[in-house]
Amino acid sequence: MEKASYYALRKGLQNGLYDVIITLSFEAELLHDVVVKEIERVKCYFVLSERHPLYAKEDLNVSDLVNSRFVLPAPAESPRRAGDLERILQSLGSQGAEIVFEPNMESLMFHVRTGKSIALLNCYENDLFAPFYRRIELPDDQNDLYTVAIWKKNSQNPLIPLLF
Repeated sequence: MEKASYYALRKGLQNGLYDVIITLSFEAELLHDVVVKEIERVKCYFVLSERHPLYAKEDLNVSDLVNSRFVLPAPAESPRRAGDLERILQSLGSQGAEIVFEPNMESLMFHVRTGKSIALLNCYENDLFAPFYRRIELPDDQNDLYTVAIWKKNSQNPLIPLLF
C-alpha cells in the first residue's frame, strides 16, 4: 500500500506499477480502458482559516463564499478540478471568483492557513478538522465525489475480483 499524489497514482496504473488504485472519482475520467468501482460517497467542504475575513461571520453559508479567492492543486495534478469548482460557484451565483493554483497540498494549505484563499477539500484531508479552520459542507446536489477503486480492464491480477 502506497500513498501518492493523484498524478502519481494515474501514471502508476497506466505504466503497470500498480494493479489497483484507490482514488477519487474525478480521476477516473482521465484514464482509459479501466474498470471503476465506487466505494463510498465523499463529503466535501469549503475550508477557511481563522485568518480569513469571512471566518467570524455568523450564519456563514456557501453563497457567502462565491466571489472569494480559491486555491486548488495545479492542473497537472488534478486537471478538471478548476472546471468543477467554477461550475459549483456559478450554480451558487458567482460572477467569476479568482482561482490560484499550487503544486502540492502543503502550499495549498499554506494559502488557506494564512487566510489568503479558501479551498474545496474532501473529508480525507488530514488538517481539515483542526480547530482553526471553519468548514462549510458542499450541498449534496453539488457533490458527486466518490472514493473509487480503478484497475485496467485487461488486468490479470486474481485478487481484484475477490477484493471488489
